[in-house]
Amino acid sequence: MYNHSGNSRATWLEVKNDTDQQIQIKISEVDNSDWDGDSRPDHNFQNAIIEAHQSKKERQELNAHNQTAEFTMTVSQGGNEQFAIRINQWDARIDSLSPIHEKDADCSNNFHVHIIGGLGGGDTLFVTITKK
Repeated sequence: MYNHSGNSRATWLEVKNDTDQQIQIKISEVDNSDWDGDSRPDHNFQNAIIEAHQSKKERQELNAHNQTAEFTMTVSQGGNEQFAIRINQWDARIDSLSPIHEKDADCSNNFHVHIIGGLGGGDTLFVTITKK
């Protein structure tokens, strides 16, 4: 289980655009009680532009008393929405049941998303977006 001592947990979200065009990120379906302060995806990733083969990394402060911190990330490219995916920021953290959290998703419009957390000290959730 996650160690939930204290009021908040500092984590990081890094989104890498491994496509040949820039992408724009929109965040929705966020529960305010999942987060502590302004370091949260709907504040620091909302309308973010990530250039081709670049990444953006921002701190995400989790409410330590919750078990999830989910949000929906919608990715647009060329001015059109391409896909949406549900992400749980708690997957950045190491827990006793699964030291590494990993997920692959084939999305619409030939996009693929690889999500992995628990690496390098267990505080960063890496989201890599590619085209198939």
